[in-house]
Amino acid sequence: RYRVPGFLATSRLEATATEFMNRAFHANRKQHCAVLWRVQLHPRGEDDSAYACKHVNLVRHGTMPDEYEYLFAPYSVFTVRAIRESARAGRGLPHIIDIE
Repeated sequence: RYRVPGFLATSRLEATATEFMNRAFHANRKQHCAVLWRVQLHPRGEDDSAYACKHVNLVRHGTMPDEYEYLFAPYSVFTVRAIRESARAGRGLPHIIDIE
C-alpha cells in the first residue's frame, strides 16, 4: 500500500492516459521508464454507496469536453494488485501497474 502525496488525475479513457504518459516520457528526455497506471475500483460501487470510492471526484469541465478526468484527493491510499514489466519501458513501451 502507498499514499499519493498530492492530487492524482486519472482518465476513464486509456488513450488519454497513454497520451499523458507519452508526453511525460518525452518531456523527461526518456530518462525514466514509461509506466501506465490502471486504477481498479470495486464494480459494486456504481450502484451501492457502501462500495463506492469516497476520495475521488469526476471533473467534467477539463480542457477537453469528453475527457472525464477522475481526480483523487491528496494522500489517497492505493494497493498494488499487479505489475507487468516491459523490457522496452525505457523506449516508451510501458510497464503496466494495476492499483485499487
